[in-house]
Amino acid sequence: MAIQMRRGNLVNYDEDKMLPGEFAVATDEKELYIAFGTGDSKRVLTEDDAVTQTAQNIWTGKCETNSNTAGKTVALDDPTGFVLTDGIVIMIDFQQGNYATHPTLNVENTGAKEIVYQTGSISGLPIYAIAPYYEFGIGVKAFVYKSTVTVAGSNGYWVMMGPDFAPIRYLMDNKAGLNSPQFTGTPKSTTPATNDNSIRIATTAFVRNAISTYSPEKTITVTDHGNGIVQLSLT
Repeated sequence: MAIQMRRGNLVNYDEDKMLPGEFAVATDEKELYIAFGTGDSKRVLTEDDAVTQTAQNIWTGKCETNSNTAGKTVALDDPTGFVLTDGIVIMIDFQQGNYATHPTLNVENTGAKEIVYQTGSISGLPIYAIAPYYEFGIGVKAFVYKSTVTVAGSNGYWVMMGPDFAPIRYLMDNKAGLNSPQFTGTPKSTTPATNDNSIRIATTAFVRNAISTYSPEKTITVTDHGNGIVQLSLT
């Protein structure tokens, strides 16, 4: 069986023209590719690649788990030498995003680990301690692994880095509407002046003040003329 090989600059590489079992060398970038079918090729990992990736502890992978499934399974693009240790960083390309409660990450069958919120004083808390669910969309998200025990008691967790929309969505779901809001608890407002005649909210203090300072503008005088005739006069 003959070994077929192509070579040239990476910008000219077209995997749709590759045949199964064919190699391609990008001479400018010093990269080697092997084709498994039309449009399906993989870059061959070199020793330099492995040393650099392992030293930096930065990995890449994909998650194709359904968005409504909490247990997220992650496959690394190249798991060679991967060990789940404290401080490693994984860039995960989520194909479906997430809309499930209590989501976890299971990277290369290392076990489901909870995802925690990443900002401010609540860093390290389970995400479901912040909001009833944790939502993130399709695309690449970065995670850092921490091997310590969290407040939920699990051994190890993933800290999601970068912006997310969980707190924003939580506030949106729990905000009072502008149209006929129904408040609970003890809602409060400022107390208008007693002579206020606007559409401001009247507090109980305003009502009591208005009653205590009320003086009728008219006096009713009752005159009995007899024979069932009563005269009422306003003065």
